[in-house]
Amino acid sequence: MLQGLLTNPLAEPYTLGIAAGAAFGGALGFFFGSFAVTPMAFAGAMAALWLVSLIAARSGGGAAYIVLAGIITNAILSAGVTFLKAIADDRLSAIVLWLMGSLSGASPLSALSVWGAALILFIPAFIYARQIDAVSLSEGQGALLGIDEKKLRGLLLALSSLATAAAVSFFGIIGFVGLVVPHLMRTFTGPATRPLLVFSFLGGGLLLALADGAAQNLGELPVGVITALIGGPFFCWILMGRRRGA
Repeated sequence: MLQGLLTNPLAEPYTLGIAAGAAFGGALGFFFGSFAVTPMAFAGAMAALWLVSLIAARSGGGAAYIVLAGIITNAILSAGVTFLKAIADDRLSAIVLWLMGSLSGASPLSALSVWGAALILFIPAFIYARQIDAVSLSEGQGALLGIDEKKLRGLLLALSSLATAAAVSFFGIIGFVGLVVPHLMRTFTGPATRPLLVFSFLGGGLLLALADGAAQNLGELPVGVITALIGGPFFCWILMGRRRGA
Protein backbone atom coordinates (compact mmCIF):
# COMPACT_ATOMS: atom_id res chain seq x y z
CA MET A 1 0.00 0.00 0.00
CA LEU A 2 2.78 2.43 0.92
CA GLN A 3 4.80 1.59 -2.17
CA GLY A 4 1.85 2.44 -4.41
CA LEU A 5 0.71 5.44 -2.39
CA LEU A 6 4.16 7.07 -2.43
CA THR A 7 5.21 5.77 -5.88
CA ASN A 8 8.42 4.41 -4.39
CA PRO A 9 9.40 0.71 -4.36
CA LEU A 10 11.41 1.20 -1.15
CA ALA A 11 8.56 2.70 0.87
CA GLU A 12 7.63 0.74 3.99
CA PRO A 13 7.18 1.57 7.70
CA TYR A 14 10.90 1.18 8.38
CA THR A 15 12.21 3.41 5.60
CA LEU A 16 9.54 5.99 6.47
CA GLY A 17 10.67 6.20 10.08
CA ILE A 18 7.35 4.98 11.50
CA ALA A 19 8.84 1.79 12.95
CA ALA A 20 11.81 3.72 14.33
CA GLY A 21 9.35 6.05 16.05
CA ALA A 22 7.54 3.09 17.60
CA ALA A 23 10.89 1.58 18.62
CA PHE A 24 12.04 4.82 20.26
CA GLY A 25 8.75 5.23 22.11
CA GLY A 26 8.73 1.60 23.23
CA ALA A 27 12.36 1.73 24.38
CA LEU A 28 11.56 4.88 26.33
CA GLY A 29 8.61 3.06 27.86
CA PHE A 30 10.96 0.53 29.50
CA PHE A 31 12.20 3.33 31.74
CA PHE A 32 8.68 3.69 33.18
CA GLY A 33 7.89 -0.02 33.38
CA SER A 34 6.78 -2.77 30.99
CA PHE A 35 3.18 -1.52 31.13
CA ALA A 36 4.27 1.69 29.35
CA VAL A 37 5.91 0.01 26.33
CA THR A 38 2.76 -0.39 24.23
CA PRO A 39 1.24 3.10 24.72
CA MET A 40 4.65 4.75 24.31
CA ALA A 41 5.23 2.82 21.08
CA PHE A 42 1.91 4.12 19.73
CA ALA A 43 2.85 7.65 20.75
CA GLY A 44 6.29 7.30 19.16
CA ALA A 45 4.88 6.07 15.85
CA MET A 46 2.38 8.91 15.63
CA ALA A 47 5.05 11.46 16.61
CA ALA A 48 7.34 10.09 13.89
CA LEU A 49 4.54 10.42 11.34
CA TRP A 50 3.96 14.02 12.43
CA LEU A 51 7.68 14.78 12.10
CA VAL A 52 7.87 13.16 8.65
CA SER A 53 4.80 15.13 7.51
CA LEU A 54 6.24 18.39 8.87
CA ILE A 55 9.61 17.92 7.19
CA ALA A 56 7.98 16.86 3.91
CA ALA A 57 5.55 19.81 3.96
CA ARG A 58 8.36 22.30 4.60
CA SER A 59 10.48 20.71 1.86
CA GLY A 60 7.95 20.49 -0.94
CA GLY A 61 5.07 18.26 0.10
CA GLY A 62 5.29 15.61 -2.63
CA ALA A 63 5.51 11.83 -2.23
CA ALA A 64 9.27 11.88 -2.90
CA TYR A 65 9.79 14.32 -0.04
CA ILE A 66 7.83 12.06 2.32
CA VAL A 67 10.27 9.18 1.67
CA LEU A 68 13.28 11.46 2.10
CA ALA A 69 11.80 12.89 5.29
CA GLY A 70 11.24 9.32 6.49
CA ILE A 71 14.90 8.44 5.93
CA ILE A 72 15.97 11.53 7.90
CA THR A 73 13.52 10.77 10.71
CA ASN A 74 14.62 7.14 10.82
CA ALA A 75 18.26 8.21 11.23
CA ILE A 76 17.41 10.65 14.03
CA LEU A 77 15.23 8.22 15.95
CA SER A 78 17.68 5.33 15.50
CA ALA A 79 20.31 7.53 17.12
CA GLY A 80 17.81 8.21 19.89
CA VAL A 81 17.31 4.48 20.45
CA THR A 82 21.10 4.03 20.64
CA PHE A 83 21.25 6.78 23.26
CA LEU A 84 18.52 5.12 25.32
CA LYS A 85 20.42 1.82 25.20
CA ALA A 86 23.56 3.60 26.37
CA ILE A 87 21.85 4.89 29.52
CA ALA A 88 19.59 1.88 30.12
CA ASP A 89 21.80 0.12 32.73
CA ASP A 90 19.89 -2.93 34.00
CA ARG A 91 17.12 -2.43 31.42
CA LEU A 92 19.55 -2.85 28.50
CA SER A 93 19.06 -6.60 27.94
CA ALA A 94 15.25 -6.27 27.89
CA ILE A 95 15.40 -3.35 25.43
CA VAL A 96 17.89 -5.07 23.11
CA LEU A 97 15.91 -8.32 23.05
CA TRP A 98 12.69 -6.44 22.34
CA LEU A 99 14.27 -4.38 19.55
CA MET A 100 15.54 -7.56 17.84
CA GLY A 101 11.95 -8.70 17.29
CA SER A 102 10.59 -11.83 18.88
CA LEU A 103 7.29 -13.73 19.03
CA SER A 104 8.26 -15.53 22.24
CA GLY A 105 6.00 -13.32 24.33
CA ALA A 106 2.95 -13.77 22.11
CA SER A 107 -0.42 -14.08 23.82
CA PRO A 108 -4.07 -14.16 22.70
CA LEU A 109 -4.34 -10.47 23.63
CA SER A 110 -1.32 -9.42 21.58
CA ALA A 111 -2.48 -11.55 18.63
CA LEU A 112 -5.96 -10.02 18.69
CA SER A 113 -4.50 -6.53 19.01
CA VAL A 114 -2.26 -6.98 15.96
CA TRP A 115 -5.06 -8.62 13.96
CA GLY A 116 -7.35 -5.73 14.81
CA ALA A 117 -4.76 -3.12 13.82
CA ALA A 118 -4.01 -4.97 10.58
CA LEU A 119 -7.70 -5.03 9.63
CA ILE A 120 -8.09 -1.35 10.49
CA LEU A 121 -5.48 -0.70 7.79
CA PHE A 122 -6.36 -3.49 5.36
CA ILE A 123 -10.07 -2.67 4.95
CA PRO A 124 -9.65 1.04 4.01
CA ALA A 125 -6.67 0.20 1.78
CA PHE A 126 -8.82 -2.40 -0.01
CA ILE A 127 -11.68 0.09 -0.38
CA TYR A 128 -9.38 2.83 -1.74
CA ALA A 129 -7.41 0.41 -3.94
CA ARG A 130 -8.46 2.02 -7.21
CA GLN A 131 -7.44 5.44 -5.95
CA ILE A 132 -4.07 4.00 -4.87
CA ASP A 133 -3.66 2.50 -8.35
CA ALA A 134 -4.26 5.92 -9.89
CA VAL A 135 -1.89 7.70 -7.51
CA SER A 136 0.82 5.07 -8.10
CA LEU A 137 0.98 5.90 -11.82
CA SER A 138 2.85 9.16 -11.19
CA GLU A 139 2.92 12.20 -8.96
CA GLY A 140 -0.21 14.30 -9.58
CA GLN A 141 -1.98 11.65 -11.70
CA GLY A 142 -4.62 11.10 -9.04
CA ALA A 143 -5.48 14.81 -8.94
CA LEU A 144 -6.28 14.69 -12.66
CA LEU A 145 -8.88 12.01 -11.86
CA GLY A 146 -10.45 14.01 -9.06
CA ILE A 147 -8.63 12.28 -6.18
CA ASP A 148 -7.53 14.32 -3.18
CA GLU A 149 -4.02 12.83 -2.95
CA LYS A 150 -3.08 14.74 0.20
CA LYS A 151 -6.15 13.55 2.09
CA LEU A 152 -5.73 9.95 0.86
CA ARG A 153 -2.06 9.86 1.88
CA GLY A 154 -2.82 11.41 5.25
CA LEU A 155 -5.52 8.86 6.08
CA LEU A 156 -3.61 5.77 4.98
CA LEU A 157 -0.29 6.91 6.46
CA ALA A 158 -2.00 7.46 9.82
CA LEU A 159 -3.59 3.99 9.71
CA SER A 160 -0.27 2.48 8.64
CA SER A 161 1.39 4.11 11.64
CA LEU A 162 -1.29 2.66 13.93
CA ALA A 163 -0.84 -0.86 12.52
CA THR A 164 2.97 -0.63 12.69
CA ALA A 165 2.88 0.63 16.26
CA ALA A 166 0.66 -2.28 17.30
CA ALA A 167 3.08 -4.84 15.87
CA VAL A 168 6.24 -3.14 17.16
CA SER A 169 4.84 -2.48 20.63
CA PHE A 170 4.17 -6.18 21.22
CA PHE A 171 6.90 -7.89 19.21
CA GLY A 172 9.66 -5.37 18.52
CA ILE A 173 11.10 -4.60 15.10
CA ILE A 174 10.86 -7.46 12.59
CA GLY A 175 12.35 -6.01 9.44
CA PHE A 176 12.27 -6.80 5.71
CA VAL A 177 8.88 -8.54 5.71
CA GLY A 178 7.09 -5.41 4.52
CA LEU A 179 9.75 -4.72 1.93
CA VAL A 180 10.44 -8.14 0.39
CA VAL A 181 6.98 -9.74 0.38
CA PRO A 182 5.19 -7.12 -1.79
CA HIS A 183 7.99 -7.30 -4.38
CA LEU A 184 7.76 -11.09 -4.45
CA MET A 185 3.96 -11.12 -4.62
CA ARG A 186 3.94 -8.51 -7.38
CA THR A 187 5.64 -11.01 -9.71
CA PHE A 188 2.57 -13.26 -9.35
CA THR A 189 -0.30 -10.77 -9.07
CA GLY A 190 0.90 -7.79 -11.08
CA PRO A 191 0.81 -4.19 -9.84
CA ALA A 192 -2.95 -3.94 -9.11
CA THR A 193 -3.42 -3.00 -5.46
CA ARG A 194 -6.33 -5.24 -4.42
CA PRO A 195 -4.86 -8.66 -5.27
CA LEU A 196 -1.45 -7.44 -4.11
CA LEU A 197 -2.91 -6.49 -0.71
CA VAL A 198 -4.48 -9.91 -0.24
CA PHE A 199 -1.44 -11.93 -1.28
CA SER A 200 0.97 -9.70 0.65
CA PHE A 201 -1.22 -10.09 3.75
CA LEU A 202 -1.09 -13.89 3.45
CA GLY A 203 2.49 -14.07 2.16
CA GLY A 204 3.80 -11.89 4.96
CA GLY A 205 2.15 -14.12 7.54
CA LEU A 206 3.57 -17.24 5.90
CA LEU A 207 7.10 -15.80 5.75
CA LEU A 208 6.92 -14.75 9.40
CA ALA A 209 5.66 -18.18 10.49
CA LEU A 210 8.48 -19.94 8.61
CA ALA A 211 11.07 -17.53 10.00
CA ASP A 212 9.79 -18.02 13.55
CA GLY A 213 9.93 -21.81 13.11
CA ALA A 214 13.53 -21.52 11.95
CA ALA A 215 14.37 -19.21 14.87
CA GLN A 216 13.00 -21.67 17.40
CA ASN A 217 14.84 -24.61 15.85
CA LEU A 218 18.10 -22.63 16.01
CA GLY A 219 17.86 -22.11 19.75
CA GLU A 220 15.10 -19.56 20.40
CA LEU A 221 16.71 -16.80 18.35
CA PRO A 222 14.73 -13.58 17.89
CA VAL A 223 12.71 -13.89 14.68
CA GLY A 224 13.91 -10.44 13.60
CA VAL A 225 17.41 -11.83 13.23
CA ILE A 226 16.17 -14.52 10.81
CA THR A 227 14.12 -12.12 8.68
CA ALA A 228 17.13 -9.79 8.44
CA LEU A 229 19.48 -12.63 7.46
CA ILE A 230 17.22 -13.95 4.71
CA GLY A 231 15.55 -10.67 3.76
CA GLY A 232 18.63 -8.65 2.83
CA PRO A 233 20.18 -11.14 0.38
CA PHE A 234 16.77 -12.08 -1.01
CA PHE A 235 15.93 -8.46 -1.71
CA CYS A 236 19.29 -8.03 -3.47
CA TRP A 237 18.49 -11.11 -5.55
CA ILE A 238 15.13 -9.59 -6.55
CA LEU A 239 16.77 -6.32 -7.59
CA MET A 240 19.48 -8.08 -9.62
CA GLY A 241 16.89 -10.33 -11.23
CA ARG A 242 14.86 -7.30 -12.30
CA ARG A 243 18.01 -5.67 -13.65
CA ARG A 244 18.85 -8.73 -15.75
CA GLY A 245 15.30 -8.86 -17.07
CA ALA A 246 15.27 -5.16 -18.01
